[in-house]
Amino acid sequence: MSNPIYTTHSTTTMAMTATVDTKGTKRRRPHPGRMERYRRQIHRLQAENDLLHARLAMIYDALSLTPEDLTKETQ
Repeated sequence: MSNPIYTTHSTTTMAMTATVDTKGTKRRRPHPGRMERYRRQIHRLQAENDLLHARLAMIYDALSLTPEDLTKETQ
């Protein structure tokens, strides 16, 4: 079994991300910090919120149509 310190490829685990540099020594790549993770989560949630608002607006518009509006759209 080979020693994981001297592997020639990148290994990814839940605990850390490690790469092997040109000298064959293992070094850790820095993970995003807590604030960076929060920032990404906020952007993801804002995008999801915008999508849900757009879908809700479409549903509201469809429910608020009157029979006159439907006949105008079909003509």
